[in-house]
Amino acid sequence: MTLLMTCQHNLCAYAVGVVGERLRAARERAGMDQIDVAVGIGFSAHTAISNIECGRSAIHVDRVAPAARLLQVSADYLLGLTDDPTPAAELSRRLAAAARPLTR
Repeated sequence: MTLLMTCQHNLCAYAVGVVGERLRAARERAGMDQIDVAVGIGFSAHTAISNIECGRSAIHVDRVAPAARLLQVSADYLLGLTDDPTPAAELSRRLAAAARPLTR
């Protein structure tokens, strides 16, 4: 295995772990169980969520946005790009509300 392949593998393993941890934390905050999330994002079995949360498998990119919407967090949070779980739509509302007094 080349150095580049080793780095890519390690980065992928790190990312899978982060997504799994974030998915579990968001699910628990939302008061949902693995079955709720599995059904909500289109998996046929809750074991898919268990495998993602435990880092045994990666979430497909097509499922990240539905999972974020279901759990009311940002996709960036699930992917480990930010530590703020606030959904983008909520951040936009806050920014617009803060800007209103400046335009009057």
